[in-house]
Amino acid sequence: MATSSLPSRKSLGEIVRAVRTVSPLLSQADASWCIYGSCALALNGLTHVEVHDVDILMTEDGVRQLLALLPQTHLYDEDAPGGRFRSLHAWVDVEGVEIDLSGGLEVHHEGSWTPVRVNSVQQHDGIRYASLQDCVRLLRLFGRPKDLQRLDTLRFLRYSLGTNNEPLW
Repeated sequence: MATSSLPSRKSLGEIVRAVRTVSPLLSQADASWCIYGSCALALNGLTHVEVHDVDILMTEDGVRQLLALLPQTHLYDEDAPGGRFRSLHAWVDVEGVEIDLSGGLEVHHEGSWTPVRVNSVQQHDGIRYASLQDCVRLLRLFGRPKDLQRLDTLRFLRYSLGTNNEPLW
């Protein structure tokens, strides 16, 4: 998360407009870019999820190209030592929305570094985001308390909707 002083929460509509503003540059930098995290959950229809920023998965080269295309992009010095994640990490403020860029993201899982991949990308109006199945898989892989809490919320929603007999994606 960036150390900017941006407002803590924007509406999903404001977030979508901001992403649309930069989506041509994202596509130019890396055609495989994809939103993941809380914003992807919201774009999949889970609008009760709080979205404070937009997490975008890209290649390392994509982040480097975006730094050249969008000069107001800020590169983090480095990921936290001993952290659970590593990537070429940058952020940019677009219309008051913080967009976090993760180039070549890996997560330390079961003793080794595992590349983070999105297998199924949804696309709507120029915005690319992880499918709900991928969102659930990534929440499990990341395994942080906030990720596990989101999984519990998803299980509750399934139960409330009477679909508890179906596998959780």
